[in-house]
Amino acid sequence: MKDLEKSNVGNNNGNDSEMEKKWDSIKDDYISKYSELRKEDLSYEKGGISGMFERIGRKRGRTLLQIQHEVSSWR
Repeated sequence: MKDLEKSNVGNNNGNDSEMEKKWDSIKDDYISKYSELRKEDLSYEKGGISGMFERIGRKRGRTLLQIQHEVSSWR
Protein backbone atom coordinates (compact mmCIF):
# COMPACT_ATOMS: atom_id res chain seq x y z
CA MET A 1 0.00 0.00 0.00
CA LYS A 2 2.91 2.37 0.62
CA ASP A 3 3.83 2.35 -3.07
CA LEU A 4 0.25 3.17 -3.98
CA GLU A 5 0.18 6.07 -1.53
CA LYS A 6 3.32 7.52 -3.12
CA SER A 7 1.92 7.33 -6.64
CA ASN A 8 -0.05 10.06 -8.37
CA VAL A 9 -3.13 7.85 -8.35
CA GLY A 10 -4.15 9.00 -4.89
CA ASN A 11 -3.14 12.63 -5.28
CA ASN A 12 -5.26 15.35 -6.77
CA ASN A 13 -2.51 16.61 -9.08
CA GLY A 14 -4.81 17.61 -11.89
CA ASN A 15 -5.53 14.02 -12.87
CA ASP A 16 -9.27 14.30 -12.13
CA SER A 17 -9.99 14.87 -15.82
CA GLU A 18 -7.87 11.83 -16.74
CA MET A 19 -9.71 9.75 -14.15
CA GLU A 20 -13.06 11.03 -15.45
CA LYS A 21 -12.11 9.97 -18.99
CA LYS A 22 -10.99 6.57 -17.75
CA TRP A 23 -14.17 6.19 -15.69
CA ASP A 24 -16.34 7.08 -18.68
CA SER A 25 -14.60 4.39 -20.73
CA ILE A 26 -15.01 1.59 -18.14
CA LYS A 27 -18.08 2.49 -16.07
CA ASP A 28 -20.46 0.07 -17.81
CA ASP A 29 -18.11 -2.88 -17.21
CA TYR A 30 -17.43 -1.73 -13.65
CA ILE A 31 -21.12 -1.40 -12.83
CA SER A 32 -21.78 -4.83 -14.34
CA LYS A 33 -19.12 -6.38 -12.13
CA TYR A 34 -20.23 -4.55 -8.96
CA SER A 35 -23.99 -4.64 -9.23
CA GLU A 36 -24.43 -3.65 -5.57
CA LEU A 37 -23.61 -0.06 -6.55
CA ARG A 38 -26.61 2.24 -6.84
CA LYS A 39 -27.20 5.31 -8.95
CA GLU A 40 -26.52 7.52 -5.90
CA ASP A 41 -23.11 5.87 -5.46
CA LEU A 42 -22.16 6.63 -9.04
CA SER A 43 -23.13 10.27 -9.44
CA TYR A 44 -20.59 13.09 -9.45
CA GLU A 45 -20.12 16.57 -10.82
CA LYS A 46 -17.21 17.49 -13.05
CA GLY A 47 -14.09 17.70 -10.93
CA GLY A 48 -15.70 15.71 -8.11
CA ILE A 49 -14.90 12.18 -9.15
CA SER A 50 -12.91 11.54 -5.96
CA GLY A 51 -16.13 11.90 -3.95
CA MET A 52 -17.74 9.23 -6.11
CA PHE A 53 -14.74 6.96 -5.63
CA GLU A 54 -15.00 7.48 -1.86
CA ARG A 55 -18.66 6.41 -1.93
CA ILE A 56 -17.79 3.36 -4.03
CA GLY A 57 -14.98 2.55 -1.61
CA ARG A 58 -17.27 2.74 1.43
CA LYS A 59 -19.81 0.52 -0.30
CA ARG A 60 -17.15 -2.03 -1.27
CA GLY A 61 -15.03 -1.84 1.90
CA ARG A 62 -12.06 -0.28 0.11
CA THR A 63 -10.12 2.96 0.38
CA LEU A 64 -10.22 5.86 -2.03
CA LEU A 65 -6.72 4.96 -3.20
CA GLN A 66 -7.68 1.35 -3.83
CA ILE A 67 -10.68 2.38 -5.94
CA GLN A 68 -8.64 4.95 -7.88
CA HIS A 69 -5.97 2.35 -8.57
CA GLU A 70 -8.56 -0.24 -9.59
CA VAL A 71 -10.20 2.17 -12.04
CA SER A 72 -6.92 3.48 -13.47
CA SER A 73 -5.61 -0.05 -14.09
CA TRP A 74 -8.93 -1.52 -15.35
CA ARG A 75 -8.52 -3.42 -18.62
